[in-house]
Amino acid sequence: MRSRAALLQLCLLMCFVLVLGGPDRAFQAATLYVDASAPTSQLETGDPNTPFRAIQTALTAALPNDIILVRAGLYQETIFHFQQVRLLADCAGCDPNIICDPLRKATVADPNTVPVIEGNGLGPVAQIGGFGPRPTFDGFAVRNGGGRIGGGLSVGGDALVCNNLVTGNRAVDRNFAGADTCRGGGACGGGIVVFSTATIQDNMIIGNTAVGGLGGGIAVLGGIPIITRNEIRGNAAQVASDGFYGYGGGIALIGGAPIVTSNVIADNRADQGGGGLDIFGSLAAITGNAITGNEVGSPARGTGRGGGVLTVNRFGERPPDLMNNEIRGNRAWLNGGGVVGLFADPLLATNNLYANEPNDFTGLAGATNPIGVNGNRSVDAADPGQQAMILDAGHRGIICDTDPQDSTCPAPADDGSQHVRVVPLGSLDFAGAARQTDGNGDGIGRSDIGASEVISTDGDGVASPRQLSRSLQSIAVRCRWRRDRRPL
Repeated sequence: MRSRAALLQLCLLMCFVLVLGGPDRAFQAATLYVDASAPTSQLETGDPNTPFRAIQTALTAALPNDIILVRAGLYQETIFHFQQVRLLADCAGCDPNIICDPLRKATVADPNTVPVIEGNGLGPVAQIGGFGPRPTFDGFAVRNGGGRIGGGLSVGGDALVCNNLVTGNRAVDRNFAGADTCRGGGACGGGIVVFSTATIQDNMIIGNTAVGGLGGGIAVLGGIPIITRNEIRGNAAQVASDGFYGYGGGIALIGGAPIVTSNVIADNRADQGGGGLDIFGSLAAITGNAITGNEVGSPARGTGRGGGVLTVNRFGERPPDLMNNEIRGNRAWLNGGGVVGLFADPLLATNNLYANEPNDFTGLAGATNPIGVNGNRSVDAADPGQQAMILDAGHRGIICDTDPQDSTCPAPADDGSQHVRVVPLGSLDFAGAARQTDGNGDGIGRSDIGASEVISTDGDGVASPRQLSRSLQSIAVRCRWRRDRRPL
């Protein structure tokens, strides 16, 4: 009897080991490979020589902490990535151990050079979510998605989405009846919809559309996500047939407390409001972005508010903060080519608002023109006198003009009032290095601000355009810490 029992235990143990892929597989992270061009006749094990042919097959087989490397090719599938694994494009010279390796960035939807995931209009191309270890989605071209909540990507949890090209996706309102998180129906996030604490970083989000909805490029539906260092260009939010929606051509922020920092938000269009950004009831921090060339409304109908930014706070929420942004050359066919504040004016500090049509700012009746106040300016190019934004750990402070080399500033009030702390730009950039004063190379020494600031982040003295400085990273982390503990 004992021998039979021992034999049964041995068989069970062997089955357990085989299911997990061998003794090493049970305790060590694995690297799995995917190749759409692999022969259909061969066995799929995930090894380099016998890769999986579909991304979803690899995700199903993966265990926590695994790495999945996807080779260039066309993948006609929709995927569900809720595992604690890193899903990465496989590319020459890329290090799978480097998170968001710049060498992995997808800039063209060419299956000969990058993995292209083709959604064929059947809902979001990829749904990504979960918590630590962070689910990662890195280095893909995502196109032709057709969901209602997220045309290209639907991202939640603490996921990290970076280095992707998200293009040609549509979020479409398919006559949905009933209220939901997308401001009472409609479609949200032609390119990406974001929830929770996810990070959207270093992506190109180009040419996506929300049809009868909000957020042509990105829609944030609550939470405290970070949107940073992305190029959000040429997206559109179109009005529905009943005349509703059509807000946030580039980005729509609905509730929550997102951090939107160091992005290029350019050449987007909305039919109703917020050509660049539409901010609705959100405690957003909008810092260091280039918001340029966006448009809202129609000359035929004379509609459209907030060519660059529209903020709406109708239920008494604290308005968003717009700090150190370049808001330039945007157009509204009704009012507020640069920024419009409805029901409450946003806090604007150290922004450059220039050449917006028909005007740079429209706020409440009697609202103060922000130009010349709190370091806001309207100049053709920033100069060394422009100011930069510094936040304390509690996201509270006061306006103070101190010597550029003097880090002291009077302590913030303890009454919970929301203010900002401002210091002159001076000779050092946000990373603490010598400031670049000719970032565009035209031979004229002018300091750059916002997303236009050109700095050397690696200490080699060579300007590195559109990189997030260590100081702004620190600001984002501190804001996120505060907002995570603030009752919303």
